[in-house]
Amino acid sequence: MNRNEFLEAYPITRLSLRLTGGTLEICTDAIDDVHVMVSGADKDVEALRIEVKGDQLVVEQPAASLARNPVGSSWLQVTIRLPQSWKGRIDARTVTGWISARCLVGTDFTLESVSGLITASMLQFRTVVIRTVTGDIRLHDMVCEDKCTLGSTSGTISVQTSCLAACSLNTITGGATLSLLAPFREISAASVIGDLAIDAPIAACTAAVRSVSGKTTTSGVSILEDAESAVHFTSVSGNLDISSTDKEPVYEEPAGEEPAYEEPMLPTTTETYKEDFNNGTTEFRWFRRRRQHAAADASGAEDAAADDRGPGEA
Repeated sequence: MNRNEFLEAYPITRLSLRLTGGTLEICTDAIDDVHVMVSGADKDVEALRIEVKGDQLVVEQPAASLARNPVGSSWLQVTIRLPQSWKGRIDARTVTGWISARCLVGTDFTLESVSGLITASMLQFRTVVIRTVTGDIRLHDMVCEDKCTLGSTSGTISVQTSCLAACSLNTITGGATLSLLAPFREISAASVIGDLAIDAPIAACTAAVRSVSGKTTTSGVSILEDAESAVHFTSVSGNLDISSTDKEPVYEEPAGEEPAYEEPMLPTTTETYKEDFNNGTTEFRWFRRRRQHAAADASGAEDAAADDRGPGEA
């Protein structure tokens, strides 16, 4: 069964989303209204509550829907599509379903799941809170202006190509990896046996480490007492690795050798994908290119071969 609800976007500045056994997707699109799309078993779709209370959109699946249905007979998928200009507060929680979020801007962002996978990309929020018990957390292209709180009991945490001012991490057996594009102010982490790897464009940081048998390693980063970036790590046997990849590799032509001749590469078609993000427009372009060749007639195969050679070649 399918269900679609179209709601006026103007009064809505908060999302409160609660699912017990369903999967949840939140994204922005080139639309004017808030669009709630629901698919699933008839009883689950009918029981889902969708309503607007003041400035808050509430989407809630009754907990009793899992108890009264046999295993395998209950399923639900909810997609929340928001206008690209929408900015607000998001609080989403599931029990067994995964959560996916992308292209969102706002103030406070909270995602929680018991056993579901959580993925998020292209986010910009003041505060971020993401927690799961047994599921993994996978984040990339995220900007958190104030504090980011991440936690998983046995799942892994991966943050890629992101900017975090401050981050608090908690794991038991799962490891955590942070690959950052900008220097951070503070990272505080606690684990039992999970490792922590930090990769950020910093030259130095302060490090306070408490570990029984874990090791601390650094690559390109000096440990100083008065550095602007700080790392606090507490673990029983987890390892800490801090590295810096601030420099990009630069290719240089070998001395005494002329650069190889290459024919001009001209774009033939352009596909453009636009996303309104952070009060601006970001364009992602993919070009299909081809080499420029002179047209060869039926009897001029040699002309086409000559066109493939560089100037001055016989």
